[in-house]
Amino acid sequence: MKTEASGPRSGRTFVTIEGGRHAQKQDDYLHGGVENDLLMPLVNRRGRQPLAHGRALRLRKSSERQAASMISAGAFVLAVFGALIVGLSSWGVLFPADLVTFVRTFMQRSGSILVAVAVRILLAALLWITAPASHTPAVFKVLTGVALFAALVIAIAGSERISRLIEYVESWPELAVRLQCLAGVAFGLFLIWSVSPVWTAA
Repeated sequence: MKTEASGPRSGRTFVTIEGGRHAQKQDDYLHGGVENDLLMPLVNRRGRQPLAHGRALRLRKSSERQAASMISAGAFVLAVFGALIVGLSSWGVLFPADLVTFVRTFMQRSGSILVAVAVRILLAALLWITAPASHTPAVFKVLTGVALFAALVIAIAGSERISRLIEYVESWPELAVRLQCLAGVAFGLFLIWSVSPVWTAA
């Protein structure tokens, strides 16, 4: 680094970094006239991009990779979730009385309400994470709100009201239960299809 004075009257001092890349008039900087290049990021050895810009670009790419990994993992879990819904609902289509009995027995266990709430919160999170990469992002966002609302209703209702609801469903005709389970099959297949762009591209 070397310093030169342009003249005794001007009071202007030039500061030059070896290599000729950055030069700045000190008095102009002090008076706010010109942006101080000495405070700008140093260029890399190739002299093309600032080092700070390259670092920011690497951080952005790393964040994009992490987001893509999160969406991919969420899509895989949601596809498994959809497959489970298809399996249970298919069981209900074939054997509606057995499915209702299974649900009633499960909901009588301690902690079953917490499990039911947690499952719906997990579903809402998966729908929200995978929505941008799905076939139906708007529908996924609506379903996120529906799942959270269902979790809130179950938490407020409690095990006694849920048990009475299951007893009411037991009184339905088998055809009505089969139709409800058929809707569950369609919903599970819809989830699998909606996230197919993610897990088919992985």
